[in-house]
Amino acid sequence: MYDFILGGAASGKTAYIYERLTEDCLADPKKRFILFVPEQNTLRAQQMIAEKSQRGGMLNIDVLSFTLLTYRVFSELGVKKPDILDDMTKSLLLRKAMRLKKNE
Repeated sequence: MYDFILGGAASGKTAYIYERLTEDCLADPKKRFILFVPEQNTLRAQQMIAEKSQRGGMLNIDVLSFTLLTYRVFSELGVKKPDILDDMTKSLLLRKAMRLKKNE
């Protein structure tokens, strides 16, 4: 079943999703649920689910961002995680390259 939850800002869409998700988890505790959220919202989503839950948390809900999903898939498949440069490292490498090529 696919649902579209539509509404304006602050109309209760997120609260409705979390409430419905916790109800579905209670109704079918053996089923696994995955909730995709933006990178910056994973902890807040977990907190909201714990608050909505009658049991103080749900063991059959995985809250994942796409980055966390990627790492989980890599781990389960035994794929080596690629090394990713952080912003500071990128900046340092660009500065070094500019310094080396400044006379050109």
